[in-house]
Amino acid sequence: MIHILIKKQVKLGFMNKLDWQEVGMQLVQEITSHLRKRVNEADCNIILKLQDKRNPIYAIDEEVEDLARNFLEREQIPVVIKSEDRPAHQITSDPIKTFILDPLDGSMNAIRGIPYYCVSLAIGNLNLRKKFSLDDIDFGIVQNICSGDTFVASKNGGAYLNDNRINTSQITDLSEALISIYTRHAPRNVLTLADAARSIRTNGCAALELCEVARGAYDSFIYLSNSIKTYDIAAGAFIIKEAGGSVCVNQNNIHNEDNVSIVASCNEELHSSIMKKLNEQ
Repeated sequence: MIHILIKKQVKLGFMNKLDWQEVGMQLVQEITSHLRKRVNEADCNIILKLQDKRNPIYAIDEEVEDLARNFLEREQIPVVIKSEDRPAHQITSDPIKTFILDPLDGSMNAIRGIPYYCVSLAIGNLNLRKKFSLDDIDFGIVQNICSGDTFVASKNGGAYLNDNRINTSQITDLSEALISIYTRHAPRNVLTLADAARSIRTNGCAALELCEVARGAYDSFIYLSNSIKTYDIAAGAFIIKEAGGSVCVNQNNIHNEDNVSIVASCNEELHSSIMKKLNEQ
């Protein structure tokens, strides 16, 4: 059992990488299994409340967040969990790690029957309780609920898709780049950037779209409105970094530190071209 393993290692004062990744994978698998059974049920698409007038929180969102917390409490995993629809919560009195979890990224896709949504989990040190930084993350896991494809990465250990090593693309010319761009509330120069790229996409699931950059399908991911959540991008951005990409996350929202902007690219050369274009007046 997980809790037996954890308790033994807490007494020894350490937790090795393999064990934390295993705990994370078991949590992700439990969420995925539940969602595959529940997501098409009518009661899942009830809107409980609105983050704002365009961002509903569905019944299934809170259901899977409760499932995740129940799993961690049942197994007495020594973590602080930060997730989108519940306040940060300390599972045990002596936490070792922070879990940044989005148990259902792409909720609207799931509700509408669009097969592109996932579980996203970043595991890092306790600094993540207060301020987000990719440097504080040790593991990232993103699992496509529909296909079962699983992206994982560990600090300085590279990134993998279904156990196969992945790397970002070698595209350096902006005119050849395929970019995921979210234009809502974005500055106008984002539209200029979209015109300069070869093509753009928006698929409604940031964590998976970041992983598309990590595996070389997309060349960049851009969300500049200071409204995407750290829970949406933590694992995917970390996976890009471990796959060889360049990531810039800015926290400019003084009212909510969990709201960020992000530019993530396949390599430094393309990243520099994108940033230069974005900084043009």
